[in-house]
Amino acid sequence: MFLRATHEYSKDMPKRKKRHEQSHRSSRSCAALRMRTKRANERWESIYNDFDEYSGSIKNRKGKTRSFEENKMLVLGIKASLKRRLNSGEPTKISWTSIDREMAEDFGYAVRDVTAIRKQFIESEGADILVNEVEENDDDGCRKRGHAVNNNKQKVYPQHLHSILEYVDASHKKGQAVTLRKIGNHLRNNHHLSISRGQVHYTMKKLGLNYQPIKPKRRNMNSFRPERIRDYIIGYDMIKRKIMSGEKWVFVFTDESYIHENHHTEKSYFINGKNIEINRSFSRGRRLIILHAITEDGPLAEIDPVTNKCALGRLKWTGKTPHPIRKDGDLLTCETLWPADTHTGDYHDNMRSDIFLKWVNERLIPTFKTVYPGHKMCLVLDNAPYHHKRDIGTLQGISKSKIIEMMITDEVKEVELPFTDSRWNHYQGGDDRDMFDRGETVEISFDSEEQMERAGVNKPRVANLKELQISYLKWLKLNKPQKLLCSFEKRMNEEGYKILWTPPYCPKLQPIEMFWAAGKNHVANLYNTDTTMKHVIRRLQDGWYGNENIIESTNNEYTKGVRCEMLIRKCEECANDEYIALCPGLEGRIGNLKIDETHDRDTTQIPIDSFVIDLTKGIDRNEETDDVDI
Repeated sequence: MFLRATHEYSKDMPKRKKRHEQSHRSSRSCAALRMRTKRANERWESIYNDFDEYSGSIKNRKGKTRSFEENKMLVLGIKASLKRRLNSGEPTKISWTSIDREMAEDFGYAVRDVTAIRKQFIESEGADILVNEVEENDDDGCRKRGHAVNNNKQKVYPQHLHSILEYVDASHKKGQAVTLRKIGNHLRNNHHLSISRGQVHYTMKKLGLNYQPIKPKRRNMNSFRPERIRDYIIGYDMIKRKIMSGEKWVFVFTDESYIHENHHTEKSYFINGKNIEINRSFSRGRRLIILHAITEDGPLAEIDPVTNKCALGRLKWTGKTPHPIRKDGDLLTCETLWPADTHTGDYHDNMRSDIFLKWVNERLIPTFKTVYPGHKMCLVLDNAPYHHKRDIGTLQGISKSKIIEMMITDEVKEVELPFTDSRWNHYQGGDDRDMFDRGETVEISFDSEEQMERAGVNKPRVANLKELQISYLKWLKLNKPQKLLCSFEKRMNEEGYKILWTPPYCPKLQPIEMFWAAGKNHVANLYNTDTTMKHVIRRLQDGWYGNENIIESTNNEYTKGVRCEMLIRKCEECANDEYIALCPGLEGRIGNLKIDETHDRDTTQIPIDSFVIDLTKGIDRNEETDDVDI
């Protein structure tokens, strides 16, 4: 009995063991399921807490920022969907695919857009894509709706702001424009800072940087220009010191300008949305050429005892055309007005060197001697071509072959060329006995056929165009100086006067430019459809000299005369504040200038016409000049 029972028990052992193993496996499976469920619940609860913590807007696929309302509703929708799935008690069945599809159906988005937004939001933890709309005050203090800005603004630190300003300055120096994309790339590449386009715009606005049209610099500061400015300021300072020490010197500023008969203002007041057309002619009318001179005491002219104003230039009218004339007994004045031959193009084409020289002899010098007896003149004017009259003509734009023809005509025997490495090596070799050391230059005999060849390192005896021009001018200065003489400079030297040439493109150093503006502005303000050339001339003179009476009975305009001493002081202050800093070897202010005598002048980039300028270019020397009576 016992044996049979034992046998039956041993027979049931495999079944019991199997049941036990099954029970054990089932318990382990339940434990693993519980752990998976717990981890999934923790993971999705963490994601839900992230959505609950972060708020704001999210970018679309094209990088544009969605509106605050769209972003907020999308985040809240994903949050609500996660909440429903967590409350269902089955976190293992939660999937992003079902959530993305649900949000796409609810908001009308494409599924791929929702997926991209969700991935970007979670991976960046909302830091780079959460934006909010703010309100700001405009310049008038009114509330206005602002741009989307980054709530995580603390990521843009002061060093980033400083880097942005440096990047903007460096780009502008290179002539490059700055955009929001370039700023974003700069921060990303150099500082590993990735921020939204909206935050870049907000940062630029806070830095006071506004996106506006570019105005190119007109002033081209070539290497020769600081030297020209330096020469002018040193010469001006020298005369200024003489005046301050009591010597009888007077600065006289002169220039030429023009004005059209229909000169008028370009703007007026109109009702918004109304017609802005006005009854005006499209033609600028005839052109009037102006030539005058001013001093610290006012326009260079005698005082009329009747009006107690500067004497006016006498004009002879042929119909509606004025012609300047002078008669014995007239009060002297430098004011000269005459009609232009052409009314389009450059007004300098209506000016000739013989007319200018005639004005100097018959107007400028006699008037100065009458107004300032016993004084010396320092005339300040620009380097316009008609201010010079030389036989050599202009060398600017002339080919090398033409220079060689001129040198053959003048029977040039030798030329001096600067020492270069190739010329020095050639000279050191001693093979060329026709090459002589002259210090900084080397002298060789002039051979027209040889100089016609193209200059190069392998041809040390051949000069390039610039070297040949300078060598030719130096030869003329030593052998035929009469070809370099200027009639105007010669006339001024005979009187013991000095000439100061203003640097190119520096109108701030010429006070007569503001003198022109005063007269022209007065003409423009009084323009109407009945304006004639006589009105223009009278109003131009009123703008310069002033008018104590009512000028126009219909306009009731009153103007004071120009205070020329204020214009001159303003130009001197401009030279002290802006131009002296540009000049190498200069410190201080005009009247107390410190000059570095050891300064090495750079002449390599000086234009050839700085050595010699033809003021008779394009003018027939036999042309009659009786049509303009100065």
